[in-house]
Amino acid sequence: MNRERLLNSIGFALLVLCFVVALVRVFHRQADEADPDTRTIRFAHWQLESGLRDAFDSVAREYMKNHPGVRVEQLAVPERTYAQYYRTQLIGGTAPDIFAIGIGNNDEILARFFTPLTPWLEEPNPYNVGTELEGVPWRDTFIDGLNSKYNQNLLDYYMISTAMFTVRVYYNQALWREILDDRPIPETYEDFRQACEDIQAFATETGRSILPIAASKYNGPQLMEKLFESQTQKLKLSLDPAHVLNTGNVDIVLPYLQGEWSLETPAIRSAIELTHEVARFMTPGFSQLGREDAAFYFVQNRAVMITSGSWDATSLRSQAPFEIGVFAVPIPSSDHPDYGPFTLGRASEGDTNTEGSFGIVRQSPHFELALDFLQFLSSRPGNQIYADESGWLPAILGVEPDPLIKPFMPAIDGELKGFFFKFDNLGANTQGLYENALSLLERRDGVDHYAETMRERLPGAIRGDLELRVRNNKQNTIRQDTTVGALASLFRLGETDADYAAKIDEVLEAQNGQEGETYRIEQELKFLNNN
Repeated sequence: MNRERLLNSIGFALLVLCFVVALVRVFHRQADEADPDTRTIRFAHWQLESGLRDAFDSVAREYMKNHPGVRVEQLAVPERTYAQYYRTQLIGGTAPDIFAIGIGNNDEILARFFTPLTPWLEEPNPYNVGTELEGVPWRDTFIDGLNSKYNQNLLDYYMISTAMFTVRVYYNQALWREILDDRPIPETYEDFRQACEDIQAFATETGRSILPIAASKYNGPQLMEKLFESQTQKLKLSLDPAHVLNTGNVDIVLPYLQGEWSLETPAIRSAIELTHEVARFMTPGFSQLGREDAAFYFVQNRAVMITSGSWDATSLRSQAPFEIGVFAVPIPSSDHPDYGPFTLGRASEGDTNTEGSFGIVRQSPHFELALDFLQFLSSRPGNQIYADESGWLPAILGVEPDPLIKPFMPAIDGELKGFFFKFDNLGANTQGLYENALSLLERRDGVDHYAETMRERLPGAIRGDLELRVRNNKQNTIRQDTTVGALASLFRLGETDADYAAKIDEVLEAQNGQEGETYRIEQELKFLNNN
């Protein structure tokens, strides 16, 4: 009984302590906010990987050191609740000054709640003075020129980037040596498959519970998609008769509906067989497991390999009690008897976009300060601090990555990458079908079941996404009519700034592109419906 009372007393004491600490922090924050000589800006994000919060703190400390009277606070929100937090804070008028943009976002939210950053991106970043980027427009200091962050519907930039990501295979060096001796890391899928089979044989012979690949519904597809894409490279090229090397998802799915390719096309059948083959080396039931389950398997010496992005490098290295190696996802060689005929070779990663995006909320009472902080964060000095602390790939030209992260640098040389059944995120219908059908590839008869499921449901999913795309294009065109009218009125009233004329041309060009795509989709769907 005394023991039970003691435990209850300890528990109550801990509860009181937590309450007191929380109360002190609340009063401390209120005191900071009440201080007329201190201005506070806050930024929120969902990146809870190891090292990220420390990286943001380091950047914030450096910024505050050079800006007396300014306080920068980060709000780290769990990924699972970020979308709800993001939307409720924006709608409720209680949002931080800066938000990480991605989860839970859409064009309506951007237009309503965020400030376009285009005018400032065309000017030099003041924090690059004294570097090779001095005098260079802010936008051009990003590795990808922020191409992926330009919103073609709203015709503005609403966010800046902080990092860049690629996908690699991590492996446990100690287990690799124990099982495979001094075998070099695989450069082709044939070598990779042999290593997986040898690991399975070792586990059977020794009775040890060791998997070739730790996987989940989060990172299993990252490996499978790379392999699937290797089999659709030549097919994708055949769908680009003009050879502009810019085949979009509409250019891929319309020929599917027209019967130019199907689930019986040899390349597609080969891609399904290849992904089914690699699925048998993964954690059983991986499509039902979460991200943390796969990481747990790996760091507990229960799997030799795991596929993930560069964003997990620091986290995995900090958790694993062993040395971790990294290699690129190996694809079939061109002389592979089954998979070689459909591949062009390792795909280039030259189109890798910068990510880790942040935007400024319209209702921020400290817009100029928030903008200034983002400029520091995305300057060469600021991004160097961020890259050094986080272990992530930098987003800014000239920033040196951590030596441990260099294997993740994008491979510029290579071939055109293929496609898989998300079709570059065509829409919710195809994405949902792709994710739901993933578990079929784990079955022994998975190839036939997966192909049959896709054969039955893919046409409807594609049509649904294309019809929604048409509706969105029409709505965007209508909204842009208002913009064109307003800009034209300003121009006629004597506002002769060349930016107005250029903006009108830009809007009209976007409308022409959307109307052309809409017409093409509607005509194709009409033709298919009549036949």
